[in-house]
Amino acid sequence: MITKTSAAAKISRIWSVNEWGKLTEVILGSPEGAWLPSLEDVSQRNFDRIPAVDLGKAVSHTMPWWVIEQTREDVADLAAILRQMEVVVHHANGLVSTDPVQTPDWQAEPENAINIRDITLIHGDLVIDAPSPTRGRTFETFAVRDLLSTAGDGRHWMVAPPRSRLRDHTYDLTRDRGINNTEPLFDAANCLRLGRDIVVDLNNTANRKGAEWLQQTLDRHHGPNAVSVHPVSISPDHIDAHRHRAFSACL
Repeated sequence: MITKTSAAAKISRIWSVNEWGKLTEVILGSPEGAWLPSLEDVSQRNFDRIPAVDLGKAVSHTMPWWVIEQTREDVADLAAILRQMEVVVHHANGLVSTDPVQTPDWQAEPENAINIRDITLIHGDLVIDAPSPTRGRTFETFAVRDLLSTAGDGRHWMVAPPRSRLRDHTYDLTRDRGINNTEPLFDAANCLRLGRDIVVDLNNTANRKGAEWLQQTLDRHHGPNAVSVHPVSISPDHIDAHRHRAFSACL
């Protein structure tokens, strides 16, 4: 379920191809309904690599109220700073965590909608609902779906790969990093956009099939060879948390 947190005006236009252009409009995440998932979920253990002896200590529960409140204040302060810089600010809807995410293969708790940059990749006028390997994030883009679908004059495209199965054999906890190449998987936060090039970090949150699907999708939308995807393996998870290493590896 989703709880609406804002009725802001619609986004004027979707267009972004890099990480450094002038910021004119932005969507901020929401901490509402944030949930700490159980590490009994293998997709969580793959990301965090928690030792088996510690699994019993990690029980799912709602985020403490004071964490939610402080995050609300942080988001509000950030929004105020951005508005002072004449940036148009939109807010994602928050998640209501009473309902589990469920498929015929598994059940998992949802997480939150604070890190929406993790699961939505924009290149030009193309919006990609990234196929996250984390089960609890399967429907996380619903928090921004209304904003994105009504943006501008409708001259943008929203796409997603076939819905991921994320069965247990997707994850191999015997390796230091990596998910099996069973289906296209990646978080948007594994991608570093450099205009006509996109670096994709293959690790616990992205695989080679994901990078290949991304290249095929960009070719279909922008034209063959218009944008090049470059797979690398330089960090354990999201490349935007290790960007200094990414640049040194690519130069």
